[in-house]
Amino acid sequence: MGALGIFRVVVGSDFEHWSRFDLFLTVVGYDARGQRICYCSCRERRADGTIAVESQPCCYIEIYAYVIANAFPPSELIRDAPPFTTELSVWRDGMLLSTAQYETNQWGGLTVNQLRVPND
Repeated sequence: MGALGIFRVVVGSDFEHWSRFDLFLTVVGYDARGQRICYCSCRERRADGTIAVESQPCCYIEIYAYVIANAFPPSELIRDAPPFTTELSVWRDGMLLSTAQYETNQWGGLTVNQLRVPND
């Protein structure tokens, strides 16, 4: 776990009402001793609708991602507002480490807290 790497985290979805959600993404980077050495956050969408953060060189990261509804679904009926998929991808030094898909509630959104990603 001692090698340093630059991590990139991307959150997105192809859900047709994706724009109804506010996105917040934070990445905290640590050295080999577990000391925090970087903190990066973003809430601005890129042109493709995703949100992304890139760390400074670090040994491992923790990810905090929030997808928060800023408007109600088009219908008041729960059956008309099924969960949709949000994808979280983690890259290290330009290579894809992992991709996770989360079912996201249209009413309540999604919270991913303290997802630890090692540098190996």
